[in-house]
Amino acid sequence: MVFSRALLAGLAFSLLAIAAQAQNTTRPPRSYPLTSLGFTLGWGAPYGWGLDVRQLVGHKLELNAGLGASITGTKVGLGATYYLAPARRVSPFFGVSLARGGGRQDVRVTEAHRVFDHTFFGSEAAHVNFLAANLLHLRSGLRWQPTLRLGLLGTLGYGWVLGPNPVEYLEAPSRQSLRDAVRGLSPGGVEVSLSVAFAVGHRP
Repeated sequence: MVFSRALLAGLAFSLLAIAAQAQNTTRPPRSYPLTSLGFTLGWGAPYGWGLDVRQLVGHKLELNAGLGASITGTKVGLGATYYLAPARRVSPFFGVSLARGGGRQDVRVTEAHRVFDHTFFGSEAAHVNFLAANLLHLRSGLRWQPTLRLGLLGTLGYGWVLGPNPVEYLEAPSRQSLRDAVRGLSPGGVEVSLSVAFAVGHRP
């Protein structure tokens, strides 16, 4: 269900962008910077909260390599992005990334409860190891290029774990809500992220 909603949201996001392009003011045809450095924040991104290097290999195709960190440990990977209209200020894009999550050991997940205007954490906790995992990410979104040297990318996507479940319970909770919280933190799932790309060197 979450997967279906994520794909539908990404498709709708891209279709709206394509429709809006008719209203955009076009520039003379050009490519994005040949090389750029990106910083990403958000949830579920292939390289977590981190940085990546982007290399344009054609007018519309860009390759990238990145590293960063998330709640479940370090992340590193490779990816590609295809821009539908790089000559415009706003361009939809589609992308794919392969990432490796390093995992994180001995994590305790608790729930916050609110009673009479006071917030406290319950005594029961889920005690887990997040194991190393390989992930495949499919992504789509918009790139806004307000200047020749600065780009902003908003992305929706979904990540699939390639292999067994990377969650190992050391102490399993009795409450389903805690199990759901662990599932929400585990590698993979929905991506909602924002990236800033700074040009390095000269445009092609």
